[in-house]
Amino acid sequence: MRKPQLGAAVLRPRSLSIRWAHRVLNCEYAVRGEIVIHAQRLQQQLQTQPGSLPFDEILYCNIGNPQSLGQKPVTFFREVIALCDHPCLLEKEETKSLFSADAISRATTILASIPGRATGAYSHSQGIKGLRDAIAAGIASRDGYPANADDIFLTDGASPGVHMMMQLLLRNEKDGILCPIPQYPLYSASIALHGGALVPYYLNESTGWGLEISDLKKQLEDSRLKGIDVRALVVINPGNPTGQVLAEENQRDIVKFCKNEGLVLLADEVYQENIYVDNKKFNSFKKIARSMGYNEDDLPLVSFQSVSKGYYGECGKRGGYMEITGFSAPVREQIYKVASVNLCSNITGQILASLVMNPPKAGDASYASYKAEKDGILQSLARRAKALENAFNSLEGITCNKTEGAMYLFPQLSLPQKAIDAAKAANKAPDAFYALRLLEATGIVVVPGSGFGQVPGTWHIRCTILPQEEKIPAIISRFKAFHEGFMAALEAHHRHTGSLLHSAFLARSPHLTSLTYIAGSIAPSPAANEMLRAAARALTVSSLNPKVLALADHHLGGLVARRAQSMQQELDANPASHPFSEVLALCNHPHLLDRSEASFMFSSDAITRAREIGIEGLRDAIAAGIASRDGLPSYSEDIFLTDGAAAPVHMMMHLLICGKKDGILCPIPSHSLYTDSMVLRGATLVPYYLDESRGWSVNISDLKKQLDGARAKGIAVRGLVVVNPGNPTGQVLVEENQCEIVELCKNECLVLLADEVYQENIYTDQKKFNSFKKVARSIGYGEGDISLVSFHSVSNGYYGECGRRGGYMEVTGFSSEVRGEVYKVASLSACSNISGQILMSLVMNPPKVGDESYPSYRAERDSILSSLSCCAEAMVSTFNSMEGMTCNKAEGGISVFPSVRLPPRAIEAAEAMNTEPDVFYALRLLESTGIVVVPGSVFGQVPGTWHFRCTILPQEEKTRQIISRFNYNSMPSSMDSLRCYSPHTILIPKTIRSRNLIRASMDSSFSGPESKKAPNSVSFTSKVNKVYEDKSMGILCYTDESGELICEGFDEGPRLTWQDMEKINREKELKAEEDRRERMMRIGVAGIDWSSLRTAVSKPVSMGEELKK
Repeated sequence: MRKPQLGAAVLRPRSLSIRWAHRVLNCEYAVRGEIVIHAQRLQQQLQTQPGSLPFDEILYCNIGNPQSLGQKPVTFFREVIALCDHPCLLEKEETKSLFSADAISRATTILASIPGRATGAYSHSQGIKGLRDAIAAGIASRDGYPANADDIFLTDGASPGVHMMMQLLLRNEKDGILCPIPQYPLYSASIALHGGALVPYYLNESTGWGLEISDLKKQLEDSRLKGIDVRALVVINPGNPTGQVLAEENQRDIVKFCKNEGLVLLADEVYQENIYVDNKKFNSFKKIARSMGYNEDDLPLVSFQSVSKGYYGECGKRGGYMEITGFSAPVREQIYKVASVNLCSNITGQILASLVMNPPKAGDASYASYKAEKDGILQSLARRAKALENAFNSLEGITCNKTEGAMYLFPQLSLPQKAIDAAKAANKAPDAFYALRLLEATGIVVVPGSGFGQVPGTWHIRCTILPQEEKIPAIISRFKAFHEGFMAALEAHHRHTGSLLHSAFLARSPHLTSLTYIAGSIAPSPAANEMLRAAARALTVSSLNPKVLALADHHLGGLVARRAQSMQQELDANPASHPFSEVLALCNHPHLLDRSEASFMFSSDAITRAREIGIEGLRDAIAAGIASRDGLPSYSEDIFLTDGAAAPVHMMMHLLICGKKDGILCPIPSHSLYTDSMVLRGATLVPYYLDESRGWSVNISDLKKQLDGARAKGIAVRGLVVVNPGNPTGQVLVEENQCEIVELCKNECLVLLADEVYQENIYTDQKKFNSFKKVARSIGYGEGDISLVSFHSVSNGYYGECGRRGGYMEVTGFSSEVRGEVYKVASLSACSNISGQILMSLVMNPPKVGDESYPSYRAERDSILSSLSCCAEAMVSTFNSMEGMTCNKAEGGISVFPSVRLPPRAIEAAEAMNTEPDVFYALRLLESTGIVVVPGSVFGQVPGTWHFRCTILPQEEKTRQIISRFNYNSMPSSMDSLRCYSPHTILIPKTIRSRNLIRASMDSSFSGPESKKAPNSVSFTSKVNKVYEDKSMGILCYTDESGELICEGFDEGPRLTWQDMEKINREKELKAEEDRRERMMRIGVAGIDWSSLRTAVSKPVSMGEELKK
């Protein structure tokens, strides 16, 4: 393809460079930074070259990851999770000998609270209601004050909750967050990533890391004088990295301060179970606020909790929650909107969070063993903390405060000037220089204090207390020998700086970026300062991030979905595949592998696979699966395991987008994930329209036209999104079309973002799935020729494990510098959930011929895909048989996307409701039939066309009902029967029972001649311009002077309230359903054999006629 000459206004980035991602560059996450990366290199060296280093193992004291350092999981929690992962176990007699009675009972209760017992299905975006009820009960028991499930948002650990709140609070660089120094770098990194200002307040090391309200007040006032609108205060209790537990009096001062200054209090309480001193206990900030007499409306408070810490230490399960109190309903709606962008947190983490907040109680079968495990872990942590504290304080040049809680010590280093000079020569912070020397000499990994922030001129390290107790003496011995030698031999080392700095890693990482604090600016006037203060006192929707407000409220159809939820309509989920569930259950409760009964309950290859699985090997397994699929090499270092496919999409948008002058080419229609992610980051969406007339293919000429048009407007187009197979459109791209797309990205220097999550969902023999990586290599492009990111997920395919939140992105064609920034963004969320990682590796490496599970696996897989194909054919045929509808063939994916030709009256009615015509249609469909579809306007569509997305996931027997209801409730025909009457009379047919439709009839402005006043109607004065009736009449509706809608029966005196109307409606619904069932039995639809239906779908016209007889 010949490239055009570039004009002055045309921006043509030649490669993906780190200079684009300034916010990513500004964020640092020292816990997984330079020193940890070097430690991993040294560990690989030990494995490949034993004896090449002065130590035989790496001792990780850098991160709060208990089970990676040998802590055992709590048996009761793992039993319940295993039973929920593989519910078939509950039906086996052997289970009673393998699991405790209360674990069986709890798992049964939990599964009963999950719709369809589908632990692999997406949940409500806040989390499963029954689990939130359990957590609220646990909070109420802990605090002695009520808690509400509606205030709970279940999250993948605490980190996503923090990011959500930063997205809401930070509008620009003039918005600030008060944050403790030292602090867990999640906060500074999240503030930097979202473009806000970190306003530091220093904890007082001399008083045991206490929080001084006077310093807090000074920092707040100084920042306001610099024009910073301080939105919130972060408090970490117990402290990370400092290990203090706040006194109750200190907490009261903090609550009062936030109340008086109008600040949101962000309370990080993830270490609430980690208390090691008798004279202090954990008190939640919510409990403190209520004890002071403050009600919910007095203080906006967000409390974070996680399953990663405490005595449970389940970091890999990625479970957590945030409890939100003191926020208005409109603000809460915005929080829900942001939460819904990622659909939901993983189900295993949700279950575990409910267990952590409701552990076994006295009298339960598991209580004795649970109590022994819990006490043993906490007592051992207390002993380890004391031993390390004493060791540090015994060394010259080190002082260490007492560790009262959490999992860390934060000793201060008094380094001599020569050490500081040596560090400066190495372009390092002195404590980073010390930590690197410690690592290379001893294999001990600690985190420099500069990664957490510290008083200028002081130096610290953070050391965890998590290594197993038997290893603590070795750590102390190595540390003492190193420190004493370091201090004594510093002069000699300083004379030989060359040998000191020869290591390659020192050259690779020239510095550790410091925390970014607020910058000076012109001080506002006292009046302006007071305005800032007043604005902070009320957290309103208008004070939230406008990018969040701009986010379309269309998750799963927005209005339609909420209406469907209120009607309690749910579609069934696909069942999980047994071999996968077996392996997950065994991995979640490894003790089963040691029990002889397991051989009778699990297939032999599931047991073998569970024994072989190791976290380090999961990416290797996935790379092997990709290589097998494509016939090309794949490398584990290119794989980033993620919580579904949404998380890596957000990661890439963070990297690619700096502002509104950056654009992404995105297909229309497409899944709203991409548009939402761009809106949240303030990017420009550059749309290209899929060609409906050619089966939703990508029109390269239109793509090029959109690209050139955007560049002419000064937009730097960074990437191209392609979804294959399509969502919502269901097409499978032909290889020729894919080659054209690859050529375009190569020639135009675009990052190709390939959404390939439906790669297993192919329903046509004429096409097959080809990854874009395979296509690019097949036309001769090497990795350095095109930047490509491929997304995959366990949520779709034949496995349909949405609730497991497993996925990956494969990143190829990126420079090492850019890959480093990708890793940095990934590290902000610690890691994806381990169950999802395991499942992703299983999906890419399912049972093979010869494995014991292969026949059952193959039968399940084929049955699911065959059923999906059959449902797709039936729905496409049905829609094409209906007047006013056309639908392309569903070649892949999990949905069909029919076009609906709506009559003018329907479009005008929608306009009167201030909604889109396809939303109006979907609401009418829902309330007439109970069928939930997503309006096409959610996904985008060619202007003037209307569509809806309908999944093919309902089981076959449900699909028969859906088809019959569609045929008997054809919207266009019912809308054509509406006729116009007097502008002051509203006549609503008995057959229409929808409040929304009544409102639509009142507010509509259909064109048409006015008629004479209808008989037996009531005249009145109202603001309604025109009204409608059907041939059958029965109810009169109008608004009174206050605007309230009133409904009256014709020629009947009493006024009917909405409660009366809804009661009438329910009775009519029941009667209509009985009539429908009787009619269906008469015509024989209920008895149609599915195989005959499959044959019938090849004849669209006869199919429709058969159902309409």
